[in-house]
Amino acid sequence: MIIDAHVHIGHFVCSKIVMQNNIESALERAAQLGVDRIFCTSCTALYYDYEKGDDEIYQGMRKYPDQIFAYATVPSPRHGAKQLDHIRRYFLEKGFHGLKIYSHTQGVGSYESYISITDEYMHPILEFASEYRIPLLAHSTPAQCDDVCRRFPEARLIMAHMGCTQIAHGQWHEAIAVAKRHPNVILDTTSSGMDLGMVEAAVEAIGDERIIWGSDVPLLQIGYNMAKITSAEIPQTSKDKILGKNIARLVSEVKR
Repeated sequence: MIIDAHVHIGHFVCSKIVMQNNIESALERAAQLGVDRIFCTSCTALYYDYEKGDDEIYQGMRKYPDQIFAYATVPSPRHGAKQLDHIRRYFLEKGFHGLKIYSHTQGVGSYESYISITDEYMHPILEFASEYRIPLLAHSTPAQCDDVCRRFPEARLIMAHMGCTQIAHGQWHEAIAVAKRHPNVILDTTSSGMDLGMVEAAVEAIGDERIIWGSDVPLLQIGYNMAKITSAEIPQTSKDKILGKNIARLVSEVKR
């Protein structure tokens, strides 16, 4: 089974480029390359209204239960108890599969975080995710993930883009180093960066059990990010794990 672990649904604006993606179009793109399931985050939840956005993903999951995994979104931890109650409801009652925490920057193209996963207000969310063994996709830097894992060693932390972001300065080497220090860190290869040897270096350093892939649709294309794995000089068994088996295992281990 192939699972795209990093898909966005909804209205998306990046550097004045407007993109639109709904559940049906995302599933159609996935099917063209043999992807069986997609793990979805709502753009509405990320940028506008997390309650409305997560409900849209929930409706899609109900319509396509065998094809959709769902992230509940944390656009800011400063909603406090209301945000935590929302997360609990979507996991324990509606069957969501992961958490997405987005580290907003100071502005478009900025290299500085405005809201970080290390924010003290994030602690109750991280405690909940640790208790229920929930995969937590964090749009963060290696240093931020390092700090969180020291405080929350039971958190199942997926480092989105494994350092290949503006706020992380493209430092996938640092991402691998953090994953070597913390066995609860999973590296997400999704990004526009494609340095030769990146995937091979990650597998050599931490093995093939803690690496997943995704497309970042609609911002990026599925085929481009899939090719990072299919063209990597690693065993086919490792490719199979990265392309689906690893994220499926993480989802199966969530406590309900």
